[in-house]
Amino acid sequence: MFDVSEFEKENLKDNFYEIMMDFPFAKDSESKKRILQKAMQFSEKIPEFKGWPHNDVAFWNAEAFMWSSKIDSELRQDIKNELAFRVGEKNLDLGSGNVVYTPNTISIDYSPEMLEMNDNKNKILHDLEKPLPFATESFDSITAVFLLNYIKNIPQLIKEARRVLKLNGKFTIVQPQEVNDLYYLHVKNNYDENALRILLKHAGFRTDSFSKTFNNKKINFFFCEKKFV
Repeated sequence: MFDVSEFEKENLKDNFYEIMMDFPFAKDSESKKRILQKAMQFSEKIPEFKGWPHNDVAFWNAEAFMWSSKIDSELRQDIKNELAFRVGEKNLDLGSGNVVYTPNTISIDYSPEMLEMNDNKNKILHDLEKPLPFATESFDSITAVFLLNYIKNIPQLIKEARRVLKLNGKFTIVQPQEVNDLYYLHVKNNYDENALRILLKHAGFRTDSFSKTFNNKKINFFFCEKKFV
């Protein structure tokens, strides 16, 4: 049973969620502004959401509560299918959020709420702008789904991914072609598909890529392999 404060907090989260469900359907900027102002009133009363939508951790904490409604189930399943052929016996999932796409994985994220809602038993709270907390050549594979737009130091993260991968280990990246709604507030870099491929090549990865379209949204898949350099 919740105590009173926890019960009130859950009610506030429910109210926040209901308000934000209207945001994608707002037809003009004034309507969106009113929705955001109302949602912000609730977010300031929820400790984990305080500072939303501009504070990074608060934003992703709130997204954890709404994430299941944001990504189409068909797209989730297709991503799982693509990753199934690329993950090894020990996988590291960077920026996991509240989703487990693959078995035998360690989920790592810097949002406490995301990890709290993640069903994986093997999960670590960590800021991906910092070096990964693992020994060299610890993993057979690494996955990063809808993550790289929100990392400022992409070269460092890719370098760290290569470090903790075994030789010939697989690094699979899933990226949206564009970011919309409030997510643009948290975009930290401007690497497009070609720039990312060049960065991966220079870091010592052999990379293939292709795109798929879901509900008029283009998704890019990068299949990388750690090579000796």
